[in-house]
Amino acid sequence: MPEGLFLTITAEKLPVSCRPHFRLPGNSEESAGEGISAHYGLDGSGTWRVRMGRLGACDHPSERYAIVEGQAYRSAQPTADEIAVYHHDQHIAAIINLRGAAPGQKWYDAELRAAKELGIRHIDFAMSARTTLTRQQSFALIALMKSAPKPLLIHCQAGSDRSGLAAALYMAAIAHTGEKKSEAQLSIRFGHVAVPIIGAYEMDQSFENIEPALGFFDS
Repeated sequence: MPEGLFLTITAEKLPVSCRPHFRLPGNSEESAGEGISAHYGLDGSGTWRVRMGRLGACDHPSERYAIVEGQAYRSAQPTADEIAVYHHDQHIAAIINLRGAAPGQKWYDAELRAAKELGIRHIDFAMSARTTLTRQQSFALIALMKSAPKPLLIHCQAGSDRSGLAAALYMAAIAHTGEKKSEAQLSIRFGHVAVPIIGAYEMDQSFENIEPALGFFDS
């Protein structure tokens, strides 16, 4: 992956309480201030240094990162404390982890413990942001989201790509919000870059592949 490819995000038009937080090299974190453009890019391994889509990055997370208010929410990898907050504030009853089961990994074990302590159903659905889902896989994810207890929290690692596809499928196949609103879940607003090679375009291709089955024929 070439170095020096940068994504520029301007925060000046966002409300102060809803400006995105960015994960920077060295694990530091800062919030984009008024009138400031945050310039971060890809490192040599192709890892985005932009971290967006966290449910808790806004003072009113249920408004900013709700897929369907009261039914389904999306986020980046939540900590145990964040899960407790989401359970308290949004009454989360189930979590779908799109990173897949990872016993022994600190993030996974902490997530399982938090879910168990709070009585939240925990579901693993492994997928990669760099692999296009087959129609069968997309329908399996839709069925899983439909049957899961509500309200539901869906997360991956960064909350941008895999969570974006899941959110788009939820809106299209379960909430029936239409093509335009569904596709908006795969957008730069959540840190998703729909550019082949540079971004996780496979998530967009996954949605395009299933669109006819969802009744979307014009795109």
